[in-house]
Amino acid sequence: MPSATGVRDTKLGEVSPVLAFTRTQWSSFLQRVQDGCLDV
Repeated sequence: MPSATGVRDTKLGEVSPVLAFTRTQWSSFLQRVQDGCLDV
């Protein structure tokens, strides 16, 4: 598993900036989505 997860807006394609999140940050985000804490 990589030490960071890269995320970008695919609508912008290759010119989209890549946001990098640590494992802890990404796991926390996913948990909050699963818990219904975020409006996504």
